[in-house]
Amino acid sequence: MIIDFLFSIFGKNTIYIKFSSDLIHIRYAEKDRIIEEKPVIAISKIKNRYKVVAVGKDSVRTQASPKVQVYNVFKHPRAFLPNFEFAEVTLRYFIYKIVHRKMLVRPIIVLHPTEKLDGGITQIEFKSLVELGTSIGGRKVFIWKGHTLTNRELLDPSFLEKNCLESPDIPLNSNITRHK
Repeated sequence: MIIDFLFSIFGKNTIYIKFSSDLIHIRYAEKDRIIEEKPVIAISKIKNRYKVVAVGKDSVRTQASPKVQVYNVFKHPRAFLPNFEFAEVTLRYFIYKIVHRKMLVRPIIVLHPTEKLDGGITQIEFKSLVELGTSIGGRKVFIWKGHTLTNRELLDPSFLEKNCLESPDIPLNSNITRHK
């Protein structure tokens, strides 16, 4: 009831994130704002702590400094999410940049990996993507594998519910007992 009231005032806030090792495409569907950036982050390590120096194209300029390392947050030979924390910081930065403010209603996040999907998405990859979407502020997280979604598809809740991926192999709410 309260959520429905907030939606009527502030909107549903749907964020679509299509990513590969070369490009992050983020779209704020309700406002039709788009950011396309390189998925890189510049990090300096000071006394065993990491500090974000720059994100996206700005991080390329910082490569000259010997104290700064630049990481591509989605580049790895086998996985599309090699460093969870760096990916989280990068996506948070771009979401804040595209929204221009803090959201009063947490967004619906649609994550769309576009590479390293030859055998499908494993349960571990699925769970890590859902966790990533939740950690960047998603109220509800959908995983999409297929064509680039249009705003019309993103803003249709029944489309997302029917067509987005569910956990492969073992359902997330399965009754698996743990051996003690």
